[in-house]
Amino acid sequence: MGYFVGLDVALRSLALCVIDSDGKIVLERALDCEVEAIHECLAKFGHPV
Repeated sequence: MGYFVGLDVALRSLALCVIDSDGKIVLERALDCEVEAIHECLAKFGHPV
């Protein structure tokens, strides 16, 4: 099954959403607008996106 990530980026924060190949939302998070925060969130998700 494939997963896809969408990012809604602002200056200091972002919204991250992961959906599966059927379009079902499987993860939603509000994060700081930092590469490390995005990487950590996706690493915890545990599936390639």
